[in-house]
Amino acid sequence: MTYPSIRIEGAILSPDILDRLEDLPGQRPGDFGFDASAKVKDEIARAWADAQDYWRIFQRKIETLKPDSPATTETRQQWVVPLLGLLGTLTPEDYYKDLLRLIYRLLFLMVIEERDLVFPPKATASQRDVYRRFYSVQRLRLLSEHRYLADHRRHDLWLALLATFRLFEANSPVERLGLAPLAGDLFARDAIGLLSECSVGNDVLLGCLRSLSLYEHP
Repeated sequence: MTYPSIRIEGAILSPDILDRLEDLPGQRPGDFGFDASAKVKDEIARAWADAQDYWRIFQRKIETLKPDSPATTETRQQWVVPLLGLLGTLTPEDYYKDLLRLIYRLLFLMVIEERDLVFPPKATASQRDVYRRFYSVQRLRLLSEHRYLADHRRHDLWLALLATFRLFEANSPVERLGLAPLAGDLFARDAIGLLSECSVGNDVLLGCLRSLSLYEHP
């Protein structure tokens, strides 16, 4: 098999090492749920071509919408659901449930922060200040008001939000911050499923937080 994007120079690696890649654990057709006679490279090319087709169909649909349309339904039906079906790693129903729990987490933390219910009474002023400055959802909400921070090339704010979530999950070592884990179904470690393993750009996250936090009068 040839690999157009790989070129071996020198004598450190022999050219036949690429021919053995298909036989390594995790690289066989059966490891991907394919028949033994299938070619993984061909299946990848087919999936990529299908994804591109779905994207073009979605883009044509978006072009027909009004400029002020949020395109929520179109995005779900014309892009997210077909793509998840193509990848086969997450059903649309599970994706919806994970996304719903993510939103519930955000709303719950927004409310308890606004009402100053994050900490038990014995928490010190220093502990409260550390949480407010480095972990609070309120910090991200304030950042969302500055559109110049919406950089699609970075995803550090999503990682910061995941770190905040972990503070409230069961068995989380948060005593030094004076917090008590919330746990329960909403803050179980697997509550948001594969979303916790995803990468979200700062532009997307801040846009979502701005939509959750601000109301624009029509």
